Amino acid sequence: MPDYSAKTMRSKYRRGASFEQRVKRYLEGAGFFVVRAAQSKGLADLVALRGGEGSADLQKVNVKLSLEVRLVSCRLHGVWGLQEKKDLYALVEKLGPQVNAFLASRGAPPHFLIKMERLEAPQ
Repeated sequence: MPDYSAKTMRSKYRRGASFEQRVKRYLEGAGFFVVRAAQSKGLADLVALRGGEGSADLQKVNVKLSLEVRLVSCRLHGVWGLQEKKDLYALVEKLGPQVNAFLASRGAPPHFLIKMERLEAPQ
C-alpha cells in the first residue's frame, strides 16, 4: 500500500518543485523570461516568454513584434495523462500560433538531463 503520510507528500512536492526550478533555470539560460506557478494544479507549471526579432516603422505606423511563448508542463518521471495532454493542446490552440506547449521530464541516469518535447496534437 502506498505511503501517503505528510512527510512523504512533502518530499514528493520538494522533488517536483526542485525539478521545476531546474527547468526554469534551463529556459532562462536559453534567453527566456520564466514564471513558475508554485503548487500549480493547472495545465502549465511554467510560462516562458522570449522576444524575437522585432521591427517598428513609425512613419507607416507598422509595428511587428515577435514573442515566443512556451507553456511547460513538468513531470519528473515523464508521465502525462491523455486528457491532460488534450486540455493543454486545446489551450495552445485557443491562444494562437505564437504559443507552444512543451513537456519537460528528467532524462535517464547517470546525468538526468532535462528532456523537452514539443506537444503535438494528442491522438
